[in-house]
Amino acid sequence: MKLIKLLAILILIFLAASLVSAAEKYYFKDFSLEPNQRIILEEGDVVEFSLLGADHFLRIKEISRDNNKIKLNIYPYKGQAQQVPFFGLDNVVYVDLNQDEWDDLALDIIEISEDRRLTLVAIALEQQPTEIPEGQGMVVTDTRSNYKRTFLFAGLLIIGLIGILAFRKSKDNPTETSEEKVVEETKEKDLEE
Repeated sequence: MKLIKLLAILILIFLAASLVSAAEKYYFKDFSLEPNQRIILEEGDVVEFSLLGADHFLRIKEISRDNNKIKLNIYPYKGQAQQVPFFGLDNVVYVDLNQDEWDDLALDIIEISEDRRLTLVAIALEQQPTEIPEGQGMVVTDTRSNYKRTFLFAGLLIIGLIGILAFRKSKDNPTETSEEKVVEETKEKDLEE
């Protein structure tokens, strides 16, 4: 009986602790007045913003255990959640809220602190005049790496140089081996005579 009471008290304490760390709701300012905005968020926090003449939400769904990536949901036109895959400090996520093939919003993580608070920058991108689609909007995301292209180019350059050097050596080696064969054939002929 005492064990059940103790277990019930521990469960209540656990639930109370999770309520204390409940998510907060924040708002981005008007993007037409301030297109670049920075905000500090924690896991579970929600940000409401207006863009393209409509209201949208984004929610920090998860911060990775190693504090270098986040997962978030975007609710375009206050509709159904669209999940953005994990992205981190070396990525920028481009979001097309109204599916017009023009990126509407760029999201970039500046830092994730040890206490699991992240600094997120949202940038409203210049827009072509569009209409809000029928029904709910949908997020089409494109995660582009800031560094991966540089490393890819450097890697390809190194592989190319190695290939050139290997080709040169293989080109030089047959000449040496043919000279060696001539010398060996000459030695064999001399031995036969």
